[in-house]
Amino acid sequence: MYRVERRGVPDAFLSIIFRKNLRFVYNRANVHALNTLHCVYFAREIREDETNVKAILAYLNSQPAFKLAEKMLRVYGGGMYKLEPKDAEKIPCINPLMINITQKQALAALFDELCLASRKGRARELEILNTLNLEVRKLIEV
Repeated sequence: MYRVERRGVPDAFLSIIFRKNLRFVYNRANVHALNTLHCVYFAREIREDETNVKAILAYLNSQPAFKLAEKMLRVYGGGMYKLEPKDAEKIPCINPLMINITQKQALAALFDELCLASRKGRARELEILNTLNLEVRKLIEV
């Protein structure tokens, strides 16, 4: 006899294997994942305000966050990276409750733009990522 693991619906997903950047995806559809994605759960006080969630996801999808996570990544042939759940927990993260509302809203808006840009072509996505990277650098250099 066996039992399938039961978990709550995650707030976001993290790709287990990726090439260039961390890939965190907001779970707006409230779906469960199979084993090809890590499930991400935020604290209740973060989850209560969607702006908090989007600000964190914007940060986690940025190049500065990737640089901070690099030492925890496993590198495979062809430049593929893999991130294990326990390693993902060690990625330094911003606390949206501790940053000013203007910065939080800017990050959340950039996350929304990034989501749209990812469907409109790589050039637009790179443009938004560059802006996001600048905003995150300003935030973490303070």
